[in-house]
Amino acid sequence: MKLHSSCNQYILALFCLGVLFIGGCSNRNVPASVADWHEHKDGNLVCKLPRKPQMQSHKIDHPLLGKIDFKIYLCEISRDSGLMVSNATYPISPDAYDARAGLEGATEGMASNIKGKIESKTNIKHKSLEGREVVVSAPNNLFAKARIYIDANGPTLYQFQAIGKKSFLDDKVVTDFFDSIDIKPMEKSKPSGSKKLKGGFEK
Repeated sequence: MKLHSSCNQYILALFCLGVLFIGGCSNRNVPASVADWHEHKDGNLVCKLPRKPQMQSHKIDHPLLGKIDFKIYLCEISRDSGLMVSNATYPISPDAYDARAGLEGATEGMASNIKGKIESKTNIKHKSLEGREVVVSAPNNLFAKARIYIDANGPTLYQFQAIGKKSFLDDKVVTDFFDSIDIKPMEKSKPSGSKKLKGGFEK
């Protein structure tokens, strides 16, 4: 199994959970100043959210990656919109992981596994981290805009996502959310001497 297949499943889980939380919350006010927003910290990432998010903890027992523990943080904005933050570090050696393949797989999987459509994808970078900004149209007239980064020295996958109607993707709340993202890259570990195979795994 190639690395990008695993990333697809992971991104699918995050996306579907994000969609599920939309629709049950009532309209809420968003503080006008980002300075009044909640500062969210989790490991090496920091970002701002309009209020303290709800946390969901999940575990995946993957036959190749091993046991993955990750948390999803959800922040509802209105009845049909919300923000989501998540990250997960894979329990494998960084030099046995193909970060570019993982990033591509996460991008494609975000759409294909939910029968959605990629409307746009752009290569982005945060400090030394490679990333993608992706816009996906989904069933039920929902759209998602995500910024996905991979720190190859984890290897750690970071995802920041806005979900809602198409107009919400250009809302100032979403812009301020994405602009607040800060990730501290991990230090490069010493090579283990393992050989990286196509797809990101060593056998």
